[in-house]
Formats: sequence, structure tokens, C-alpha cells
Amino acid sequence: FFEFCDKYGIMVWQDFMFACAMYPGNQEFLDNVRLEAIDNVIRIRNHPSIALWCGNNENALAWRHGAPGGWGWKNAFTKEEQDTVFKAYYTVFHEILPEVVNDYTDGDDYWPSSPMAGPEPDQHGLDGTTSGDQHYWGVWHGFRPLESFDEVTTRFCSEYGFQSFPEMSTIETYALPEDYDIESEVMKSHQRSYIGNGRILDYMKMYYRVPDEFEQFIYMTHVLQGLSTKMGIEAHRRNMPYCMGSLIWQINDCWPVASWSTTDYYHKWKAAHYVMRDCFKEVIVASKWEGDTLAIYAVSDRLEEIQGELIIEVLDFQGNSVSLVEKEVNVAANTSTVLWKLNRESLLGGGSEKEMMLVVCLRQGDRVLDEKNAYFVYHKNLNLPEPHFSIQAGEENGEKFIQVSSDKLACNVMFYIPGESIFFSDNYIDIIPGRSYKIKVDTDLSPTQIQERIGVRYVR
Repeated sequence: FFEFCDKYGIMVWQDFMFACAMYPGNQEFLDNVRLEAIDNVIRIRNHPSIALWCGNNENALAWRHGAPGGWGWKNAFTKEEQDTVFKAYYTVFHEILPEVVNDYTDGDDYWPSSPMAGPEPDQHGLDGTTSGDQHYWGVWHGFRPLESFDEVTTRFCSEYGFQSFPEMSTIETYALPEDYDIESEVMKSHQRSYIGNGRILDYMKMYYRVPDEFEQFIYMTHVLQGLSTKMGIEAHRRNMPYCMGSLIWQINDCWPVASWSTTDYYHKWKAAHYVMRDCFKEVIVASKWEGDTLAIYAVSDRLEEIQGELIIEVLDFQGNSVSLVEKEVNVAANTSTVLWKLNRESLLGGGSEKEMMLVVCLRQGDRVLDEKNAYFVYHKNLNLPEPHFSIQAGEENGEKFIQVSSDKLACNVMFYIPGESIFFSDNYIDIIPGRSYKIKVDTDLSPTQIQERIGVRYVR
């Protein structure tokens, strides 16, 4: 893992293995912690990918010493007992572990707990909005709308996420057709959160129409998780340079289950994983509605300014161009920039907001730096047509691919082949009429077999 991170320039926030608990303070335990920390720091310290050592996950937040709040653990103890428990906490995370990092690394950074506003005692257990880091669970646990990612500012959002079920082929490994109901015992047993199944359903009602068919519902949970992931990442990146960190919970699973993961137990990519790859690119466009105004941001991690062209095209769902506007733009280095603000009515030009979409494209010369689709209303309010697809499979230079087009707009199109574990280079994408999409397919199947067996799902 660390060798791959070193090779590809992926920076690692490395927790010590303490989480969501308070720990003993007897001398034998403290000595053991010190020795184990020394062993592990020596073991991996030479990997340049390690950017930060963190003492624990959510311990300070849960305990919230000397102040009301927290998770209620301390309420069972007297004031004297609370002080004893906190002394052990302080010894481990503010003395032993930082001393080990200091003594056994070449000046690596150490952070006592995540999240916290700062290392001082009066900052323990406080989510960092003006300093430190924050775990934001207003979306999901707090049942806040996805738009709240933009409303809550943070310096570094070190944990947030949204659940989905694994894809249908994974569910088939642990459930029978008679279990295909999210309230069945089998489906509830394979759910990581005590509120999970109902919370997914309630959020889906906010943004999409809820399918009656079980397999379509499972697919729609991927679409919903992808939307949440997109809105979270883009909000954090739009808030650069105030916000300079965005870490998603979570990447993988230790069993086949409904969870916050973006890849399932069998490492199949969910929609959210494709979204992460797209939204964490070096340069992105990230538009958002501010009332009746579409604010178009560009976010760049480059260290030099970009001179480019912004193109906004309004299309109907048959692919007809309603309007096209272009503007020369400068994208500032290493920050977020508002490139343009456009009024809803002027974009619609008298057309129906339920039957129009926008394509926002940032170009530099002949190169497309990023392109994103935007909509005037939630998908549940769109009058989506019934698309008809053309899918041709082929092979070039030993690489297999599909060439895809549609006569009408198709949203979040998922390609799959029943009974096969296959990787598509792009998936859960909008297919715009008049365009052709070439997608690589990693499989042992022949192009003929792909052509005969490929299936699609899309937002109906």
C-alpha cells in the first residue's frame, strides 16, 4: 500500500490504531503502547507518502472532557473518575505518541485526535470550523440536505460520506430472491448502520423518484451516493483556500454489505468511486445554483494560472442546442475562482426547466480540462424521455471497448454484464444525444460476447 502511494504521489493521513473508545492508564498498558508505537513508526516511517500521524479517531469528540456534549460516555462516571480516564487519554495521545513520532521520525507532523479544533485542552472534542479538522455528518446522520455541504465551512473535512448497497451481483452472493426487500432480515443484517436502509430511502425521495423494482432501487442507491459524493467534494474544493482537505469515508468493505464504501467487498467500483476520480482531478469546473443564479467555479491545483475558454451549452433532452455562450477566462493558480454567473431564465430562454440541461466545459486550446453536466431542477422533477441505445463492442490493439450512443438523454447510465466481474473505464455516465462515447472494457469476453450480453440501467 505505502509503496503504491509513494509511487503515485498519494499522501497518507496515518492513524494510530485507536478509535471511538477511552483506554486504560495503568503503567503496563502505557509501556506497551509506547513499544508498539515505536515498532510501527520504525516499520513504515521511510515512506515519503506519510504526510501526518494522527493519534486517534473521534476519541476526543466522544469524550469532550471538561465540557457538555460528547457521546455521553462520561455521564456514567464521577468527576474524579472522569479526570482519571482523561489523564490516561492525555498521557497516550499528548505525551507518548507525539514523543515517539518526534524521536523516531525526521520531524513528521503529529495530530492528537480527529476531529479537533486544536491540541489545547479547551479545543478537545470540538469540530474544527475555523481551525483544525471536522467530521461532517450533517449529511447522513443529521439528515441535512446535500446542499448543506456548501453551507458548513471547514478548514479540513477529514470524514464525511454517504451509504449505498453493493451492486446486485454482490447481493446475490448473500441473498436469495425471496430476500430482495430492504426490510428483509437478510438485507437488514447486511447493513452497516442502524439507520441505514431507511436513511437511504428518505434521501432518495428528496432527489429522485423511488423505483418499485428491487434491482432498479439498488442501482439508484449508487446514483444517490454518487450525487452526494460529487456535492461534498465540489463544495470543499469550491471553498479553497479556506478548506484545503477532503477525506471521504470510506473506500472499501471487509464483508459484502450496505455501507459508506465507494468500492464493495469484491472491489467493484460503485458510482461514487468514478465520481471521486472525476471530482478530484487537478482542474475541475464545479457549478452550483445560488437561488436563480448559476455560479460557475473553476478549481485548480496547478501552481500556474490557466488561460482558457469556458463554454456553456443548454440542450433539450433530444440533444438540440437551445443556446451556446463562450467566454475567455483566467483560472487562478492553486485556488477556487468564480468564472461566471448566469441567470436561470436567460439560460432557459423560455424553455421548460424540466426538459433542459446544461453542459459546462472548460477548455485550454484543443484540450478539454473538465466538463460537467448540470440540471435546472432535481432529477425527480425532470421529464426524462425513454432512450434507445446503440452499443457496439470492438477491439483495438488488444484492448476491448464499447461505442455507445443514444437517441435521447439517458442519465447515470450503468453498464454491466450479468454473471461477470467486469471493469468499465467509465460508468454511471450521462449519455447525451448526438454524442458517441468510447469506453474501455476490462474482460476476458470477446467483443461478440460483450455485444450479446451487455446490460444497461439508467434513471427512469
